[in-house]
Amino acid sequence: MSDIKRLGTPLLVLIIAALITRLMNAYMNIPYQWMILLIVEVVSLFLFGMFLNKSHNKRNGSVFKKVFAIVFTILFLSLQLGFFSFPWLNQFLELIGGSNVFYIKMMYIYCGYLFGD
Repeated sequence: MSDIKRLGTPLLVLIIAALITRLMNAYMNIPYQWMILLIVEVVSLFLFGMFLNKSHNKRNGSVFKKVFAIVFTILFLSLQLGFFSFPWLNQFLELIGGSNVFYIKMMYIYCGYLFGD
């Protein structure tokens, strides 16, 4: 039974996120719809990463990792929403993968994984 909970929870997060985004695309027509969809996507990826780590025992109760995860999630979300831009961060993102948001999405999952640790 614990395997079903351990493996089923991340799958449930994926299914619920897909359902929410599908319903929002179909029934919600507001000017900033893309922002809301991006925030839903970031929250979904963060929760997915967090629930992937729930299967392990907590190793360290450090608050630093949780603060790091939240700060970087908010930083990358703000960058994607266009609230601000740092030239050095844009250069770093160009170095690791260009303007491809795939790596930023992987960072959201990693931050969720750190938060769940």
